[in-house]
Amino acid sequence: MPIKAPPLPESEHMRARRTSGRPTKYKRKFCEEVTELAKTGASMAEICSHFDISRQTIDNWANKHPEFLEALTRAKIHAQAWWEAIGRQGLVANKFNGKIWEVSMRARFREDYTERKELTGADGGAIQTELIEGKVNELEGIIEGIITSDDRQPAQIGFGGGGSEAGAGITIEVDSDGATGADTA
Repeated sequence: MPIKAPPLPESEHMRARRTSGRPTKYKRKFCEEVTELAKTGASMAEICSHFDISRQTIDNWANKHPEFLEALTRAKIHAQAWWEAIGRQGLVANKFNGKIWEVSMRARFREDYTERKELTGADGGAIQTELIEGKVNELEGIIEGIITSDDRQPAQIGFGGGGSEAGAGITIEVDSDGATGADTA
């Protein structure tokens, strides 16, 4: 029968690790470091790399330490200001790729640099939708005819603004001899 060694006594450190998880690397001085990194335009990935931590860890620190959350909030403003200054300088620079700057700004600062279009119906109201059973059946028949057509002529199917009060319409045109299309407006 093999002889088993007695278990080693558990140290206080090992008990603490077992009950509380991995010790945090967080230090209060990181708040200042985050702000300084952001003043050079650093992204969140660069900040995580600086501390050699994952994005989840930085999010955990922000949730657990209000002063770190505040530092991250200010850091985002500093980073955006840095990038905006680069764009402003590019307006008078000999070589500046404005398109790359624009794409980068849209990716980094979506809230301020993403173009938004609000869709509204007539007179700024809600968009009206309506299902017209007879027209749906008619369109299904036309589309089925296009798909199973033997002459394989090119078809044009358009969904666009028609003359209906709701501002929507459907136009189907088939470019073949004798074939007719549909216009739902």
